[in-house]
Amino acid sequence: MKLSHLLLLLCILTVSASASSNTVVSLLQSYNISSSAINSLTSVNISYRGASYTELFKGSNPYLLVNTTNPRSYSFVLSANSIAEIIRNNTIGSSIASLNLGQLAGEMTSYLSSSSAALSDCLTETGLNRQGSSCTVANNCESCTTVPACNLDLQQLGGPTSPLGLGIMQFESQYGQLNSSASAFERSSSNVTAANLAATVAVINSAFSNISSISITI
Repeated sequence: MKLSHLLLLLCILTVSASASSNTVVSLLQSYNISSSAINSLTSVNISYRGASYTELFKGSNPYLLVNTTNPRSYSFVLSANSIAEIIRNNTIGSSIASLNLGQLAGEMTSYLSSSSAALSDCLTETGLNRQGSSCTVANNCESCTTVPACNLDLQQLGGPTSPLGLGIMQFESQYGQLNSSASAFERSSSNVTAANLAATVAVINSAFSNISSISITI
């Protein structure tokens, strides 16, 4: 009886391969799986909840999962739910290994650096480059009043609630959000593990969306 089609719906990944053990080979042979098919397989050992398993691959495709906990009685794992649970961390870990998040973070840094000069000019011209400075209605856009040219325009246009004052407030808010999102993107992309993959990717996606949106309007 051939079992080659049992796991074709499992996810595709690349693994560090090792030769199938003789005991696993014997099990495969007992099910009349041909020697050529067996020789084409590679394997990776998995530990899950105190039990041992060998996951077999044909190329990069999951092929079979063998319970190797009892050395005297190896058996195939046939439950789709059990297979998914057992190979989950190995699958995620292998997927992480194939991701080049370092390059992604580097490209994001380069993207943000390309606009850093223009942002720096805006911070200087509005007084927001000074530590602790801010522009709010309550403080009469204090940051702007410290820059003669900005202060003159602000007073001529109607003060903190003028289009200039409100524009400076919006710029300050968006710049803060941009820095926060950039930091979250960098921090998350350098700390991805099998245990936090889903949550971390969600943070990365959110940060990227924020950066993209703010870059269009800032």
